[in-house]
Amino acid sequence: MSIFKPELKPGIDLIICWPNSMDYPVWRAFILKHQELFGKIFIVFTETNAGVDYTDFVKEALKGDRFEFLYPEPTQAGEDWRNNAVNMALDRSTANWVWFTEQDLLVTGPQFWQIIALSMTKYDVIGYKEGNRLHPANLWVKREFINKTTRNFGIVPDQSDHFAKFFFSLRHS
Repeated sequence: MSIFKPELKPGIDLIICWPNSMDYPVWRAFILKHQELFGKIFIVFTETNAGVDYTDFVKEALKGDRFEFLYPEPTQAGEDWRNNAVNMALDRSTANWVWFTEQDLLVTGPQFWQIIALSMTKYDVIGYKEGNRLHPANLWVKREFINKTTRNFGIVPDQSDHFAKFFFSLRHS
């Protein structure tokens, strides 16, 4: 039984960008253990042009109805690879909430889920603030607020990292 309230239905989708030349065994085990909390888990493979391609291995390790693997088109000049990847997944997501996360977020106890579930009843955006932005390793956003933004997850060169434009747009929507 899910710890998330029925009014959150159709639930929560998870979006994560996955460099194709990397494997994250701890994160794979974590998401397999908790996959029932999500409607869909979108893994968007991003091209690194380096090393071994683990795409087939990851797909085999994360078999299941909840997992959807996406492959964005190659990034063109002037485009941002993460913006393209996240928007590709958002276009397929239908849940009321989206959890944007990264493989280096290590959830070590059940209180994490309890805090998130409680926060979802009170807030429209939940995250970890780092400097002047919400960190994309742990950002939960209600769909209606995502749709009010520019949906730009790109960087501002020499000024800010990924999700900074989205955070600014979210604050001013």
